[in-house]
Amino acid sequence: MSNEDARAAIVGELVARNRLWPLIDSLSCRFCAQPRKPEFHRGFETCYRCKELREVYGDALSDLIPITYSTKSWALGEGLRVFKDERAASAEDELALRFGAVLSLYLEHQMPRIAPAGGFGMVVAAPSSKPVIVNSLERAAAEGWWVPQLITGVVVAKRGSLRQRLRSGKDRREVKDKWEVDDGRVTGQHVLLLDDFVTTGGTIHSLARTLGAAGAESVTAVVLARNLGDQDGEWVRPGLERAVAEGHVWTHHQNKRDVIQ
Repeated sequence: MSNEDARAAIVGELVARNRLWPLIDSLSCRFCAQPRKPEFHRGFETCYRCKELREVYGDALSDLIPITYSTKSWALGEGLRVFKDERAASAEDELALRFGAVLSLYLEHQMPRIAPAGGFGMVVAAPSSKPVIVNSLERAAAEGWWVPQLITGVVVAKRGSLRQRLRSGKDRREVKDKWEVDDGRVTGQHVLLLDDFVTTGGTIHSLARTLGAAGAESVTAVVLARNLGDQDGEWVRPGLERAVAEGHVWTHHQNKRDVIQ
């Protein structure tokens, strides 16, 4: 089996077992792809959470593109927890191979679509003590699959800053004075920012604002999964199951813009 076939087989198995979900419909937030019930849509392009984040961080984040949906208790969300908390996000772990396959396949096909004119000058991963993105892409590269060139050391968390999961409420949304950026390296660059799981959006938006303040021309974020939260997940899941039954399954060719018009 070739490297390409091996990668496709891993992703195909994840799709078949409903580990990866499609994006669902035009009622989703056009920015973060959060599904919304019709009564909460009311003609607004973005969800209320994105409106709040824009009020805090401005428009530093050009776009937020989730590869798939999950909650913390669904298979992908639980897999991320195990990978980070029990297996230290090791590149040698089988889960690194699985996450690496999804990231590699999706990014390879989506980079031409999501990149600004001239392409991304820099690809960085959100700093993390449990480097899911870095180690999954390292494993993908070791398997011979395509990966973007990650540039490290551009942005780091300030010493003593709290991990996002240890923050609560407003402090998770309004992340202040947490990041340090090498201004000289990002000035004028179009940055692709990668992360594993987005819940409140505070990490991604605050990183984008910090990168923009340091001179980045634009920041586009791609995240492995959009965390729906348990409450939203309860009503979203039946819709996802219907979509899968009708043949609308995850595909590396499908971007959120294909379904959120």
